[in-house]
Amino acid sequence: MGRSKKKISAEHTSRLARIELPPSQIPVVQSELESLLDFVGRIEQLDLDSVEPFFGIAIDANPMRTDRQETSCDRTDTLRNAPQTDGESFLVPPVFGKQES
Repeated sequence: MGRSKKKISAEHTSRLARIELPPSQIPVVQSELESLLDFVGRIEQLDLDSVEPFFGIAIDANPMRTDRQETSCDRTDTLRNAPQTDGESFLVPPVFGKQES
């Protein structure tokens, strides 16, 4: 599959990515984008028909530890350094608007 030789635009790419690109950086980013596409073009020229696809390091096994129950922290010790508690839980300010009573 051949890649189009159409020139890529740093300004257009930054707009698509919603990244503010200072005018002084446009030539630098333009050069980096062109180098990246040139590299991808060189990869596309390789004959990879005989290369098996690679899906990850542990293809045959998914090593997992044994699931075991352990004792948890004491509630009193856990809440000791909390800024605010009700004796049972941490109290935190509401995240979405005011808390209704």
